[in-house]
Amino acid sequence: MKRLLGLRSGLAAAVIMLASISTPASADSLDQITVQAQRETLRKQVDQFFHSAMLKPLFDESVLRWEDAVCPMVVGMIRPAGEFVLRRISELARESGVPLAKENCKHPNLYIIVAKNPETFLKLWWRHQPRMYNTGRGIAPVRRFIEKSRPVRVWYNIGSGNYANEISGLLAASVDAGLGTVDYPIVRGPSSGASFRLVFPDVRSIGSAIVVIDPAQVDQLNIGQFADFIAMVSFVEVNQDADLGADSTILNLFATSSAVAPLEMTRWDKALLRGLYASDHRSRMQMSQMETRAIDFLQSKPSP
Repeated sequence: MKRLLGLRSGLAAAVIMLASISTPASADSLDQITVQAQRETLRKQVDQFFHSAMLKPLFDESVLRWEDAVCPMVVGMIRPAGEFVLRRISELARESGVPLAKENCKHPNLYIIVAKNPETFLKLWWRHQPRMYNTGRGIAPVRRFIEKSRPVRVWYNIGSGNYANEISGLLAASVDAGLGTVDYPIVRGPSSGASFRLVFPDVRSIGSAIVVIDPAQVDQLNIGQFADFIAMVSFVEVNQDADLGADSTILNLFATSSAVAPLEMTRWDKALLRGLYASDHRSRMQMSQMETRAIDFLQSKPSP
């Protein structure tokens, strides 16, 4: 009798186990698994895009971004085009959480300059303002910025400075045929690198940015593409030599590959900016926070 009861108990347990194994997962649990898999795939894509599009910070440095309010200044463009660029940059700044100064701000820190002879203009400007660039990592990065021909050159300074007063005169001088050879200035005194490391031991913030456009290399763009590209490179430290392949980004505007250049800043571009400006700038988890915010934005429904 005891053996029979034991056999029955064993059979009952086996039936319960088989029932639990054969019971299909609920629709809700399957949906959750699918969503998690999609999110993990998207995280890998976001991670790859971020690390390709942005310059990688050195060890123990935060991702570079604006902390002070951005006061943009446009020089060298006809008035209607310049006003459009300013309006578009301001609009995208507000959308992305980039701090923005009041409309009539008096102290520009984002210089957007169209120069017919960019290299000569930048050499002249540096001659007049020998300390306008951070040279804590040497003169070589500044020389590459000035000498490498690009449709759009971008330089980000750690620390502030007002260099606006002489721009118009230097633009005119840079295309003067009788100017002669323009060389680099001699920067006397110690490098500024030590002091900026003391001021920003963990966090790097853009104090000023210089965006110089060669009109001969951008004449095929429409004004919307141009403005969105300028906004993107102004708000985040981009890798200007990156090959972003087929990624959907305004940064492909001057790509040498077969990637199709979008007509405006894409959702991926906006996701990068929103992630950057919503993250904790002091946290070592900054990149992870950026990616999480970007994924949330990409998975949300686009605004009409």
